[in-house]
Amino acid sequence: MCGIAGAFFYRHRPPRHFAEELRMATRLLERRGPDEEGFFEAEGVGLGHRRLKVIDLESGQQPMRSPDGRVALVFNGEIYNFGEIRSRLEERGRRFVTHSDTESLLALYEDSGITCLHELEGMYAFAACDMKARRLHLAVDPFGKKPLYYSDAGSAVYFASEPKALLAFGEVTRRLDRVSLGQYLAFEYVPAPRTIFENIRKLEGGTYLEADEHGVRVGSVRKAPTAAVVTRKDHEWEGLFFEKFKTAVTRRLVSDVPLGIFLSGGLDSSSVLAMARAVDPARKIRTFNISFDERSFDESRHARRVSEFFGTEHIEEPCTVRAMLDEHEDILAHLDEPMADASFIPTTMLCRMVRRHVTVALSGDGGDELFCGYPTFAADEWARRIARLPASWTALMRRFVEGLPVNMDNLTLDFKLKQFFKGLGYPDHIRSQVWLGAFSPQEEDMILADPAASRTGRVYDPIERFWEACPKSSDALRRLGAFYEKFYLEGDILVKTDRASMAHALEVRSPLLDDRLAELVRSMPTRLKYSGGRTKVLFKNVMRRMLPSGIADRPKKGFGLPVAHWIRGELKDAFLETLDPAGIRRDGIFDPAAVESLLKEHLEGKRDNRKKLWSLYVFQKWKDRWLDRKPTS
Repeated sequence: MCGIAGAFFYRHRPPRHFAEELRMATRLLERRGPDEEGFFEAEGVGLGHRRLKVIDLESGQQPMRSPDGRVALVFNGEIYNFGEIRSRLEERGRRFVTHSDTESLLALYEDSGITCLHELEGMYAFAACDMKARRLHLAVDPFGKKPLYYSDAGSAVYFASEPKALLAFGEVTRRLDRVSLGQYLAFEYVPAPRTIFENIRKLEGGTYLEADEHGVRVGSVRKAPTAAVVTRKDHEWEGLFFEKFKTAVTRRLVSDVPLGIFLSGGLDSSSVLAMARAVDPARKIRTFNISFDERSFDESRHARRVSEFFGTEHIEEPCTVRAMLDEHEDILAHLDEPMADASFIPTTMLCRMVRRHVTVALSGDGGDELFCGYPTFAADEWARRIARLPASWTALMRRFVEGLPVNMDNLTLDFKLKQFFKGLGYPDHIRSQVWLGAFSPQEEDMILADPAASRTGRVYDPIERFWEACPKSSDALRRLGAFYEKFYLEGDILVKTDRASMAHALEVRSPLLDDRLAELVRSMPTRLKYSGGRTKVLFKNVMRRMLPSGIADRPKKGFGLPVAHWIRGELKDAFLETLDPAGIRRDGIFDPAAVESLLKEHLEGKRDNRKKLWSLYVFQKWKDRWLDRKPTS
């Protein structure tokens, strides 16, 4: 993995201090690439690169230029089919001087231009500048695994792997985007292409930017959100899935540095390990897990069992609640956009531990989105059933649920039921986001000092646009799965993994998000993913034969942190200070009385406001660091 930064001046010369700004921006990405630094500057363009060495350790330095000097490129990620690309181009007379995937990407771009995106398999974000044509291309992979942010200053495009690096350029200002703030409160992150900063945008998965003397344009090579169903027999689907999964894992085991596997003991990570063992039975494999003193979200015994079954060198470290509390502010500082997923804290601590042993790790990210693994898929089925009942019945059930006593434990029945009924009044394509998010538009109107500035009634516009692009022939479950891929996976899960891992220069690869594997799964009938309350149907059927008994059928479990208890206990003083009415009033962003009421209700045990309060707390911590003072790391 790497960090990239740069600028392309398509209508004027670089400002006088540009060279210094480019170096500052690039060095702010040092955590992403601690091994090497490189720069390229020519008339009207500057590229910076920080490298984490993973493949071709002796060569492959960046920025990399074409043999004739026409194209310069900086690249972050891994191209898993670079060997095939290289062989094909060699047959046509291209000579290579390194063994890096960067050179294969550069050669393919020279050959095909931006249409090269159709041939790439991997996770990537890159910038390529054609000096002769005076054209810049920025691009990211179909899932948006690797981030790329940019700012169009009207005569120049600045870009970087993270917003903090962009802010090193004098023409990029740090103003809060009020519309994005409304989306953050609804999603707990800001969906692409917006960011929390007014003049910074991020490329969505499967999109590219083109800049030349005519200006800036954004295009897409992303396929339709849902694929047409292909007719096959079940055993044929299982065989195809097995082979595609095996190929995906095989490609991701290629590394010139030590490699390991995240192992929670759940289906997804255990399956990655099982396939890695099947691919290379003699390979020494290291697996990693963190244990928790809070039993409600500790999975360490399952991870140990899977490790013993496959004979791995298993490394486990305790992660105490006290340690998470002590370190949470330093960990949140890695987020230069606010993201209210509290599991970012243990994920970052896991990545730090893993990096002490290996440079590359495989994860199970993507299984829940591709195979309908979240409990909300079943909840959506029930919501559609309840929608057919008389309104009076629904109102009676709602009153009953609202009257349930408040229980601050993790994901209790009353919490789930209240979230469920919160989303019932919304259309099918909005309902899941209401369940996942912190604030509804009506709740935002109450919490914001100026709701009109954030267009809180339109916070779900990104979903509306996405839903319109889904073929109307797709059934509800297929479209819901596509929604989870586009929003929750791309906007939350992959951002969390990228920031947590890159904070410690750890490369994380996700075999289940292999492009070809994902295309196969999207074309499966929905009954092979979800059927009658059963999730991940085909995935489990295939993996039961390879995993220890019971592992494939373990219920979904995540890093369900006891945030509700923290707010009333160990973090009470921190919340009272951070959400102090005087400071809230001074900022002019939120209504101080409304914020004070949310916190008071929670502290007195009258209402479980954990999601709302954590979102506000994370935003305030982000604002203090990124809006009110200049970043230094």
